[in-house]
Amino acid sequence: TPPYIPIQKIPSFFNAKHRFVLSATFNNSTDLITELGIDKSSVENPLEVENQGDAGERLIIAPKRYYPDLTDETMRPIIAEHAENHNVIIIVPNIGKVKAWENYNPTIVDKDNILEATQTLKKSQGNLMIFLNRYDGVDLAGDSCRILVLDGKPSSYTAREQYNSIVREGSPFINAQTAQAIEQGLGRAVRSGSDHCAVFILDNSLLNFIGTEENREFFNSTTRSQIDFGLELFGDNKPNTREEALTEISEAVKACLSSDPDWRQFHKDMILNSEPNKKSSTSHLFEIAELERTGLMNYRDDLYEDACDVIRNIVNEYESSMSNVDKAYYLQLGANILDSINPVGAVDMQVKAKKFSSKVLKPQTYTYSKLTKVKGRQADVILNWLKQYSTGTDVIIAIESLYADLIYSPDVDSFAFEKSVQKIGEFLGFASEMPEEDEGDGPDNLWRMENGVNLIIEAKNNRTTETISRSDIEQLLHSIQWHKDKYGTEQEFIPIMLHRGKKPFNNAHPADGTRVMHEVLLEQFRNSLLNLAKALAKKSPQLWTNTEIQELLSANNLLFSQIVNRHTVHLR
Repeated sequence: TPPYIPIQKIPSFFNAKHRFVLSATFNNSTDLITELGIDKSSVENPLEVENQGDAGERLIIAPKRYYPDLTDETMRPIIAEHAENHNVIIIVPNIGKVKAWENYNPTIVDKDNILEATQTLKKSQGNLMIFLNRYDGVDLAGDSCRILVLDGKPSSYTAREQYNSIVREGSPFINAQTAQAIEQGLGRAVRSGSDHCAVFILDNSLLNFIGTEENREFFNSTTRSQIDFGLELFGDNKPNTREEALTEISEAVKACLSSDPDWRQFHKDMILNSEPNKKSSTSHLFEIAELERTGLMNYRDDLYEDACDVIRNIVNEYESSMSNVDKAYYLQLGANILDSINPVGAVDMQVKAKKFSSKVLKPQTYTYSKLTKVKGRQADVILNWLKQYSTGTDVIIAIESLYADLIYSPDVDSFAFEKSVQKIGEFLGFASEMPEEDEGDGPDNLWRMENGVNLIIEAKNNRTTETISRSDIEQLLHSIQWHKDKYGTEQEFIPIMLHRGKKPFNNAHPADGTRVMHEVLLEQFRNSLLNLAKALAKKSPQLWTNTEIQELLSANNLLFSQIVNRHTVHLR
């Protein structure tokens, strides 16, 4: 994929006096600047519809955010029942998410049968269909879809998007694209002012995304109002029981599907009174995109040094507001541009990029950068983490999403398991990395705790035996030697095996001090995280103090001084 789209090759577009780009989901779309060369001022100040009160009624409900006990497993049969009288459409990011719906005999819709499926929806009622990763490009107007379900966060389509989602994970640029894809998904069913639809949002990763305050800025004001209404529905008070919550949701869906006049007027007023986006909070993203476009145009014109200077200036000018992953991304882009005329300078830029993020390409002269610092006190790190959220329910969902893949099972992808370990380490306030994934050598996970001790972690979540094999022990021994080579013999460490088994085979000999988190202890660790989440949800995320969080960590055996002794045992 080229670094930029050569739009100059299409004169009718490139030289046009006026270009109209039409969509309902162009909120914070920096791609218009970098990919299509649209002026920043036009993107920041689009032509907008003044009166959106006749935009059609869309009831958006995130059951678990409304009442935490309404899990996806609880909601799926309830949602499927609506297919007896209405067309129910479920959009999932991948085939793996289909399994949870298999008991309800859905029709799976992909590129091979999508035309046939949409025709069926136009002609008949009572269909339950699952669309694979079709968050855009499909029109489900009117009776074609009265119940829409988003079950999972959109995934990347192209190799380039997949690469960027890894290299720029957590970047506001990537999050803006994800928000746009979600909005496109939400818009599949309401296609006119007279249309209406009830939307259910499932899956912890998706709920966590929409519950994060920074991500909310990337949704348009109408969508934000609809999502916020789904937290309260028509009641002044939160439901006290699961049954009350289900009744409230059922009544709200009934009002939407029957086009209840009071609901329609309420929805119209809600949309008209929605607060416009605060453009100042994301304006720097447009400035960065404009500079990136300038650099790429210099590159197009063979002005390599000038192009590289522009890219380098992006990192320097926005150093305080830009995430490390974006700094690494732009330095790698600069290195790519510079390489053809100054290979030595390009390698230097790539080395700097690698220091900011382990996810970018490894330069030829690269040496592993040791974890030498801790993130700070655990309570301070978690207190800062809580600022992302406005409700206790969102905190529970966020923590649950951290350990969702922390399961000993051959059905859980090993990378997803290791990524879960890495994210949990960060959440608990440790410096956390994945050397094997990022460097091609070393342990699966490495945590540096508050006291400066390193945890060398080998994850074997796919194993089905109750005994740890010789090859698994040898891999941990290799990681210990790697640690000694990189950190020296003076650095204190503890080797830990994540495996369902409690003991090794007779011909396997673990190093002294090796510990294991077996299946029972893994479940105990997950429960400790869940109990911490429930405790943190008891009041607003903004009201906690360092001392209180420290006490909660201690009560749930999650302090750095407790984790190893409480959640692992010696491997003998």
